[in-house]
Amino acid sequence: GQRLDLDVYPNVMTAVDFMHHEPDRIRESCQQFDGSLSVVAGRAGSATSLAPSELSMLVRVLAAEFDRVIIDADSTVHVDLIRSVDVLLLVGLGSPVGVTRLLRMARELIEPGFDGPELAIVVNRVSETSGHKSEITRLIRESVGDLPIVFLPEDRRIASASWDGVAVGRGPFH
Repeated sequence: GQRLDLDVYPNVMTAVDFMHHEPDRIRESCQQFDGSLSVVAGRAGSATSLAPSELSMLVRVLAAEFDRVIIDADSTVHVDLIRSVDVLLLVGLGSPVGVTRLLRMARELIEPGFDGPELAIVVNRVSETSGHKSEITRLIRESVGDLPIVFLPEDRRIASASWDGVAVGRGPFH
């Protein structure tokens, strides 16, 4: 929510409350972004303060209301939630530390006999002018095999806006 410059309320805790007490109001826990995206904003510590079963239930309730549900989660998300989704995008920064963390998370998920969702890797903030893409691709292939990889370019406007504490306007990237 913060990255999209949304309000603090309603948020994921509102969604959980509606889910338990007034499920027909679940859409009211969403905020609109750009006129076409409904967002249930998180809040600091919300993912760790919810029981895994509550998070899984919330995803199922939202999936019944919307065609697509996208979850921004970290590696602490319970494995049952991960196995309940159709596609899992593992997103990491295109730095040495970011790629190392990304590969660690991917290896933890891709255990022998993995029967979870389709996996893809997204590498964020990769320089267009360096040879980093080929090196990152090689590391991913050696570590976790032939998963789809998407590279997102560095957008200096985002770094600048985060330091200035403002939302980023539309730019050249989709």
